[in-house]
Amino acid sequence: MKYVSWFIFILFINLIFTQNLLPPDIPQEDQIELTLQLVDIESNTFISNSTVFVQLTTLPSGTQKDFLRRSSKDGMVKLYLEKNEYIFIIKVNNPSTECGDYMSSKEMINLTSKSEKSVYMWPVGNVIGRVYDNSGNIVSGAEVQYSCPGKHINSKGKTITEFDGVYSFEYLPSGQCTISAAHSDDIGFVYVEISKGEILTQDIPIKQKTTDFFPIYISIVFLIFLIALGLIFYNISKSPQKKKALQTKRQTDLMKTLDEHEIKIIEYLIQYGKTKSYKVRGETNIPKTSFFRYLKKLERKNIIHMSKYGNRVSVELTAWFTEK
Repeated sequence: MKYVSWFIFILFINLIFTQNLLPPDIPQEDQIELTLQLVDIESNTFISNSTVFVQLTTLPSGTQKDFLRRSSKDGMVKLYLEKNEYIFIIKVNNPSTECGDYMSSKEMINLTSKSEKSVYMWPVGNVIGRVYDNSGNIVSGAEVQYSCPGKHINSKGKTITEFDGVYSFEYLPSGQCTISAAHSDDIGFVYVEISKGEILTQDIPIKQKTTDFFPIYISIVFLIFLIALGLIFYNISKSPQKKKALQTKRQTDLMKTLDEHEIKIIEYLIQYGKTKSYKVRGETNIPKTSFFRYLKKLERKNIIHMSKYGNRVSVELTAWFTEK
């Protein structure tokens, strides 16, 4: 008894068609006959002896007009229209079922002469229910959304619950759909199975969100800080450690005999000790073409020693140069 008014409307529409109370169309002089043949997209059979609702929009004016018809035994529906371009959507209800059975996508036709068009329609059903909170109270003003990733069409929509907590959706594609409800900090969702021509009653309980985003935000910030700190320490550990500069009389005398590039190399090695040659060159900004020539000169003077490990060359000061 919860949804009596809705059922009365459906029964009234069915009664009109089952009793053939609608008068037949009488075409006007300037009208063209358009015949639509309705086909079930799943079974590829004609949709016959059913209530047909055609929602027609004239282009480019946007004028809308609705038609109620009854399909013939071979699924035919006739309309008489002026020559024009139209967009239409068709909904079908079989009198033997409790709600809509089929729906089409938006179709377009440029009507210039008598025409026939096949319209493939997917099966649909309805869902109706109430939204309740954790204490069992009805919730008015809740936003309810549905998402139906159907085989023939992806359908989405939303509505707001009435004062009595009731929501309803019509013409949902058959198959599995997700219906969610939200109000203030409360949220809930259900999975439903929509069947052709059936009204599914499905209430939705909602409860307070358990996710508090502030702690998550703080955790993310803290994690980023730890990662940054770890990278800093990693780079420090990998960087050459400075050593105390050595200044002996021998070093001072020898330095006076060197050019500026050789002095840069020596000063770097005094500070950092044994280092890969490419790091020395990078830090001293000595051109690659002349860098190894300076190393060779320093090695011949017994100031540095070069050792090769695979493709890498390490450079260090000799014990003779560093001894006090």
